[in-house]
Amino acid sequence: MFFMVRFLCAQWLLADENIRFRALLSDAAKLELWYIKWLQRMERYGINRVDMHGSMRSINPAFSPHQYGGEQAIRAADDQNDSALTHQLIKVLQNPFDEQAEKLQFMEPPQPDEVVRQTFCRT
Repeated sequence: MFFMVRFLCAQWLLADENIRFRALLSDAAKLELWYIKWLQRMERYGINRVDMHGSMRSINPAFSPHQYGGEQAIRAADDQNDSALTHQLIKVLQNPFDEQAEKLQFMEPPQPDEVVRQTFCRT
């Protein structure tokens, strides 16, 4: 997921608050080993947390069109003649690198029933 890179960097910046990130993955022990190695590598190259955070945020969008989000917008427009979600998605994606606290729902992963299992040209 695109936001995970930004999230990882934020967790690194706030190292004592990275419990939420660990909870997202199934094997916390493997993550912990990887995370320690990553921190050591950043320190070895003299990369400080604030600079890395800024760099990561500048090249990793907070918002990226996800297939299920597009599918939701298409379904709402097609099934209910409601284009509001499409317009919201377009507005969010006009500034994909900006934090948009009121639009956090566009950063969430799909629910099990929202996973798109088959793609078509329109998506």
